[in-house]
Amino acid sequence: PAFICEEHRAPVVNLPSLVFSGKCQTSCTVLGCKHNPHLWTSGPHTTLMESVSDRLSRHMHICGLVPQPTSDQPLSVHPDCSAAVERPYQCKQCGNSFTRKGHLTIHSRTHTGENPYQCKQCGKRFNQKSNLTIHTRVHTGENPYQCKQCGKMFNQKGHLTVHSRIHTGERPYQCKDCDKAFNQKIELTLHMRAHTGERPYICPCRQCGNSFTCKGHLTIHSRTHTGEKSYLCKQCDKRFNQKGHLTVHSRIHTGERSYQCTDCGKAFNQKIELTLHMRAHTGERPYICPVCRKGYIALSYLRCYQRMHTGEKPYQWTGVNWQKLSVRSAK
Repeated sequence: PAFICEEHRAPVVNLPSLVFSGKCQTSCTVLGCKHNPHLWTSGPHTTLMESVSDRLSRHMHICGLVPQPTSDQPLSVHPDCSAAVERPYQCKQCGNSFTRKGHLTIHSRTHTGENPYQCKQCGKRFNQKSNLTIHTRVHTGENPYQCKQCGKMFNQKGHLTVHSRIHTGERPYQCKDCDKAFNQKIELTLHMRAHTGERPYICPCRQCGNSFTCKGHLTIHSRTHTGEKSYLCKQCDKRFNQKGHLTVHSRIHTGERSYQCTDCGKAFNQKIELTLHMRAHTGERPYICPVCRKGYIALSYLRCYQRMHTGEKPYQWTGVNWQKLSVRSAK
């Protein structure tokens, strides 16, 4: 067993009853943990069969070694207690191990492509029931998680957790190369690819050969080939291939300008517009041409300028509009 009472040599299923009965209050410990061995009496356990990982998480939090884990930042490794986490269920495909058989079952679907849970509204399928539950809130409009600071509502607890960091200023994920910090782990992962140059998501179209740092960018790019525009403006019937583009467009109708400059009071309907505007005040030009060292406030501006050095002409007039050429044709 992962948890053993040194005095009674009790297995994990009997440990809580020994603690609660008062028979063992001084020597119940986590196997391999050198820290306070008397903490199992602190805080009620809701069930006697609480999982190994949950117990380890609780122990680590109480002994002050790590902060309480959040929903999008699960507990990972404890230097002295890692041996206590048993992972007996191993994936035969990739070797990943899990504490529960159900977790392995869900993981195996990433290899098989199985999506047994289907939305009755739109037919979209999912590999976990919880993902289907979250998805149905898109149709019902249910947002059960509310921010206590500003009242904003969310349909996932994890989204609320990330949002709350806007108010607290917490940025727990820090880049080791440039010390830039992020409030989401995925943001750090994507940022690291800017250092490594990794672009693991490649467009299957042989003509364009574009690659991307995240799957979402590839999905959006693929719509330029298919012409798919799934997002419809209810005001003017204009269609968009990205939800974010529809959100920004809708502000033309509402007049909403949520992003305001603290220096001059000018307001914008996109955060990126405010970011670029602020650089006019600060003089910051983070994008530097490696040839002539001229600086620009935006990466797109730098790329346009670099074509003066390379002679690249990636757009061709079709007689109706400008069309981007393939990578090979543009060279």
